[in-house]
This record gives sequence, structure tokens and C-alpha cells, in this order.
Amino acid sequence: MDIINDVVKVFSLGSIDDVTGSEAAGRAQRGGQAAAIQSEREMFDESMGFQRELWDWQKQQAKPWRAAGLDALSQYQGMGDFEFDYTKDPVYKARLEQMSKAIGASGAASGMQLSGRTLGALREATASELGSSYGRQFGEYQQRLNNLTNLINVGSGVSTNLSNVGQNYGASVTGLQQNFGAAQSQYHQNIGQINAAQAQSGWNSLVQVGQFIAALYGGM
Repeated sequence: MDIINDVVKVFSLGSIDDVTGSEAAGRAQRGGQAAAIQSEREMFDESMGFQRELWDWQKQQAKPWRAAGLDALSQYQGMGDFEFDYTKDPVYKARLEQMSKAIGASGAASGMQLSGRTLGALREATASELGSSYGRQFGEYQQRLNNLTNLINVGSGVSTNLSNVGQNYGASVTGLQQNFGAAQSQYHQNIGQINAAQAQSGWNSLVQVGQFIAALYGGM
């Protein structure tokens, strides 16, 4: 019986794992899993940081164009309908004055400064310059509308593109979080399996010791 007691002391459950090496194997496996999940964590943090930096950079690049588009939209909305005002056309005033002087000088030279022909020429010159002035002012108005529309379209396009980039950013972040969550779940499953396998190994060893003792006892 002393032999049996000594065997039981040597092969106590705490020492069985040491004797069979299951404790060392379990520690090594748990260490490997810890290193793996730490690597996953570092990759997750790095990827998240890169995605955030890229998103911030893209927003910064789009900012002035979006601001220009919004400012152009505000100006466009405040322009109103076209209104012709020849008194605000310095070109009209200068050219009409020159033409009036030229027509007046020509009439004076022929002794008909206030003749019907001279007055008719002045009316024609005035009408012609009014038409030119209208064309210039309307052209400037239309050109301004076109310029503002182009800026609005650029700002709108940038905003749309930024919205798409934001959606992609959200999808990327969600994917990274899901993948890391799956890695964490797998890590805990693996640790549980390692612990269960180690516990089973110890129990199996204990059963074998019991069988050995039973055989030894039966043979005495």
C-alpha cells in the first residue's frame, strides 16, 4: 500500500500536467494565441488610423472647392433678372460722346450743324450704341451666370464625390471592425479549446494512473 500511496502522491492532478507536458504545451498554445490576437490588434489599429487619415485628407482637399460652390450658389441666387441700364455703361457714354462730336463737327463743317440730317445721324448713332451697350451688359450678365454655374457644378460634384468617399470610409471601418471582432471571437474559442484539451489531457492521465494503480493493486 505504501507503494500505491507514493504513486498517488507523485501523480497528483497538479503534477500530472507537469509530468505529461500538457501544462507547458497549454502555455505555449495560449502564448501563441495571445501573440496572434495582439498582431490582429496592431493591424486593426494601423488600418483604422490609415483610413481616418485618408478620410481627413480627402475632406481637406475638397473643402475649398465646396466652399467656392456654396459661395457661387449664394451669389447666383442673389443676382435676380437681367436689368439693362445704359447709364452704368462707361463705354456707351464715351463712344456716344465721340460720335456726337464727330457728327456735330461734320455738320458744322458743311454749315448744317442742326439740320435734320445731323439730328438723324445722332439718333442713329444713339440707337446703335444703345444696342451695343445692351449686348455688352447682357453678355457680361450671362457670362457671370455661366461662371457661377460652373463653380456651383464643381462644388456639387466635389460634395457628391466626398459623400461617396464617406460611404466607402464607413464601409471600410465597418469591415475592419467586423474582421477584428471575428478574430477576437476566434481567439476566445481557441483559448477555451486549449484549456479544455489540457483539462482532458490531465483527466486522461489521471485515469491511466488509476488504471495503473488498480493493476498494481490487483497484482499484489
